[in-house]
Amino acid sequence: LAMLSASLAVAEEKAVEIPLKDIWATGMPGTKEIGKFDTIEAAENSIVTKALRQVRESWDCDKCMAVQGEGLEAVEEFYRIRTEKRPRNKVSPDTPVSLVFYTSQIGFYAHIKRVERQGNKFTILYRFVHHQTRDLRQYLAVIPIRRTPPGEYEDKVKLLPLETKNQDIRRGYEKALARQLKHVCKSFDFIVHELEAER
Repeated sequence: LAMLSASLAVAEEKAVEIPLKDIWATGMPGTKEIGKFDTIEAAENSIVTKALRQVRESWDCDKCMAVQGEGLEAVEEFYRIRTEKRPRNKVSPDTPVSLVFYTSQIGFYAHIKRVERQGNKFTILYRFVHHQTRDLRQYLAVIPIRRTPPGEYEDKVKLLPLETKNQDIRRGYEKALARQLKHVCKSFDFIVHELEAER
């Protein structure tokens, strides 16, 4: 009976939204800009630029990641994990944790519209924005989930429908969609546990 009650409590738990204003990202409306610098030199030497370059050069239909830290600290950890080939799905409950959503270079704009948490499940909802230029963009978003209790977690990445009724735009979008999706990180599972215990 106790187990049934616990299961029902989880099932009835409402989704909690993580505000866009708390998310650090490159070029996404409503978020805090993480890739803005005062000089070209500062931009070229930044951890954000290094991380984006590393993603471009090693892209292989990658999955999103969970990392220790928030803001630029999380980007540094993201970069270290990728370059040092460390495990990508294990984090500690002892420090703040962030989810990292990222892309390789894509022809659509990719904007996170909402992030939700329901129990041990996170959902990142994003939308492609069609445009008439040949610009290629690349995105990185750091989503803080604070200190997170030990357990197994799921992070779902979900594409929202295109926002237009223009049939010409819709046809072009649908034709390119499968190709563009290959350049956006995929859903993943991660574990929060005491990392020190493994040493």
